[in-house]
Amino acid sequence: MKIFIMGPTGVGKTKLSIALAKKYEAYVINCDAVQIYKGLDIGSAKVTEEEKCGIKHFLFDIKSPNEEYSVKDYQEDLRNIFEKYSDKNLIIVGGSGLYATAGAYDYRFNEEEKKDYSNYSLEDLYKLAKEKDINCNIDKNNRIRLERFLQKDLTSLVEPTLLYNDAIFIGLTTSRENLYNIINKRVDKMIDNGLVQEVKNLYQNYPESKILKRAIGYKEIIDYIDNKISLEEAIILIKKNSRHYAKRQYTWFNNKMDIKWFDVDFNNFDNTINEVEKYIGGRSGILTIWLSLFMFFTFLTFFIIGTNSDYLVKNVFKNISLLLMMISIISLITGIVLVINYKHHKIFSKVVMWIISIFVTIYMLGCSGFLTILYGSYNGFRDWLITTAMATMRHQYYCKWFYNSDQIKEVLDNNFIDDKGMETDPSLINHEKVTDYKDEYEKAVLDRKDNELYKVINFEVNGCKAYLGVVYDASKIKGG
Repeated sequence: MKIFIMGPTGVGKTKLSIALAKKYEAYVINCDAVQIYKGLDIGSAKVTEEEKCGIKHFLFDIKSPNEEYSVKDYQEDLRNIFEKYSDKNLIIVGGSGLYATAGAYDYRFNEEEKKDYSNYSLEDLYKLAKEKDINCNIDKNNRIRLERFLQKDLTSLVEPTLLYNDAIFIGLTTSRENLYNIINKRVDKMIDNGLVQEVKNLYQNYPESKILKRAIGYKEIIDYIDNKISLEEAIILIKKNSRHYAKRQYTWFNNKMDIKWFDVDFNNFDNTINEVEKYIGGRSGILTIWLSLFMFFTFLTFFIIGTNSDYLVKNVFKNISLLLMMISIISLITGIVLVINYKHHKIFSKVVMWIISIFVTIYMLGCSGFLTILYGSYNGFRDWLITTAMATMRHQYYCKWFYNSDQIKEVLDNNFIDDKGMETDPSLINHEKVTDYKDEYEKAVLDRKDNELYKVINFEVNGCKAYLGVVYDASKIKGG
């Protein structure tokens, strides 16, 4: 299971990820473009060692601020982790929607890589657009068009297809007013915790770092350090840019991802955790129902085969199948309880998932029905198949696919007619030669030449042609 936890800054993504990681024994994977880098801790609200609670975390602090790291790099790293820990539950947490969609969906890159411009200012975007095409006449205040222009021909989203069926997208949200208050308080706390000194140290060691010059909270402080603006102005800009970024995040999440939103209960965050767990449990319940049905009908088939087929070990198949059928019934009940327990599914998603389950069930029933016909207690089809197939030289393999030699012999022996002991009444035999024929066809059949063993008669009536083979002495004819 792969749980994506998305949302703007300050809504509790880290806290939720830790709670879910404990419940599902999961690993946590970063999905924040800034938290990739070492040293960018306070400004990115990076999870602390204490907050990790001993849970394994990935893709935090993997690059120095002077190193480049693209969306394509993240896509490769994320999918490698998915492959390596395919047997584990994984929680992907962060606010970089482009990173999440690139990793989870069929997002493909050309030779040039798509960049994340979400942290760039309008001035920077316009400057880059002019560098790309001096004749560019896009309004310098139109962020959407500027980003689209810069990203043109760089990336190919071939199909918006989700690559992982076990992916669940969770979004945390709150009212705009509440979110803005949270952002303002969070920025003030960052300043109190030493953001200015953090940026000074990083800027001194990595003066050419691109991430420092575009990440919100860092680029503003750098402008302060360079005496372009005051500290008060820098703080105001950080808050303003963070609010604008939050709005762009919501737009991306809603347009690019099938996300389930939860309003955060800040007074009692446990309520939010419980709601998310119920949702995940409901999704898991549908999967449990599907697997239970698959198990039940599969092992029902084995039970039928084991009961009625002579060449299989009856007791083994019967007992094991019966046990597994009981387990599947218990699992089925559990899945139904999980689904019923959660009442906030999207109606469309529920309908789609149930339709899929029904079709899969019908398919399984078809397979079970076919095997039941072949090996069930009703032997009519078996006898017909064996008798028909074995009567020909070309199609005997039909029955040999499904039945062994003992079963085939049993059916053929049952169809054998033993005429021993039967007496023939000679008086019933008519030796008189027919001379008066009803028509030319009767004459052709009955008019036998001396020592003639067989003949083929050509009939043509009303434009229809037919051939009749007549055997006069079957004892001297061999068929093949």
